[in-house]
Amino acid sequence: DGSFDVVLCNQVLEHCDESVRRNLDAGLVRIWTLSETEALLELQASAGPDVAISKAPCRVAVGQYRIGKVAQECLPFFTNDLASDPFICDAAWAQSEGMIAWAAYPLLMENRLVGVMTMHTPQPLNQATREAFASVSGQIALGIDRRRSDEALRAAQQRLQHVVSTSPTVLFTMAVEGEAVRPMWLSENVRDLTGYSSEEIAGPDWWREQIHPDDVASSDEKFPDELFARGRTTIKYRFRCRDGAHRWFRSEMRLLRDAAG
Repeated sequence: DGSFDVVLCNQVLEHCDESVRRNLDAGLVRIWTLSETEALLELQASAGPDVAISKAPCRVAVGQYRIGKVAQECLPFFTNDLASDPFICDAAWAQSEGMIAWAAYPLLMENRLVGVMTMHTPQPLNQATREAFASVSGQIALGIDRRRSDEALRAAQQRLQHVVSTSPTVLFTMAVEGEAVRPMWLSENVRDLTGYSSEEIAGPDWWREQIHPDDVASSDEKFPDELFARGRTTIKYRFRCRDGAHRWFRSEMRLLRDAAG
């Protein structure tokens, strides 16, 4: 479910944090993401001393502390004199742990903020370390953005599935290639209307065989000739359902052409 996806993603971020901490010889690395509903940074992953993780604020308003200013301005920041910066929220911990430098990089996707990555180190930050940290931050921003896109897509699919499953209308798609017409997808609620499951319905030929004999001719006049001529057609006919009874149906079809026509 959704909570599992979030936990799994946070585990990935924690692995990223730990890798950065080891390779850049950092003391503490954190990844914060921007809330999708509020102007807040939320702590998602940490790698470093447990005491720092347990005492770190989990939510920081954009504009608050140094990290909030980085988020607000969307500009990276670093200092090799951490003790003298009045805007660092955990300066006391940093001093007790011997951390003298701090860097923060905004996680941006197409100039859009998705979070901030921070790093404490017990040694001064040189140019090579800052460049490496900036490069990693760019990759993590891409990963966070993709995760959110995937979550939004899944949510949209779930909403669509709910709408389809509760609708009295059956939705279907067919692919037309030359003279061949093959079924692509049929919504599950077809069982409620016909008594047949979507797996039992074998395609347009099978469906045509269930149409009342008196309605076959008028149906054949409109599909596929009218559909291809006008790009749309509506057919009314009686359909034999699983219980043997014929019931009136109305099929509306729209033609969508690909790049090849």
